[in-house]
Amino acid sequence: MNATRLFLGEPASRDNIQVQLTSLQGLWGGWCISISGSREAVIQHVSPRLHEERYKLALSEAEFQALLEACIENDLLTVPTPERPGHPDETMIQLTLVNAEGKKQTVGKWAGDRVERFEAVSRQLFGLTTRTGGLAPFYTGPFRWPDPPGGPGGAPRG
Repeated sequence: MNATRLFLGEPASRDNIQVQLTSLQGLWGGWCISISGSREAVIQHVSPRLHEERYKLALSEAEFQALLEACIENDLLTVPTPERPGHPDETMIQLTLVNAEGKKQTVGKWAGDRVERFEAVSRQLFGLTTRTGGLAPFYTGPFRWPDPPGGPGGAPRG
């Protein structure tokens, strides 16, 4: 059985699922993208000086379902996270899923590695960043880590 499908549960229970992408590097800044089961995306663009602009987007039901299907079709949770150390200044990109029970699982890849199953999901999330052009951020200021997937204090490890 597909491990990601099993982890996410039945479609009827997926309204409380959360998906988060973190792609931050101390010298370059990066992105934190969090999507809740309410179909709201919070996109944080972080500068190298740890200043952020934070945006909110509403996803359509079709966009949310396409993201979940990409996770399932690529069996995201079976993608191995590399054990090698990163190259100097290389970013570790992480994808975290939280299921309806609040269990959390994270997989990652180094930016320099090609992992098509991981990228099939991360491309969809990074694609949301293009929609922030022309939007006014709802927060601008010092970088603050987003709430961990699963809510403040994090969810139990899955």
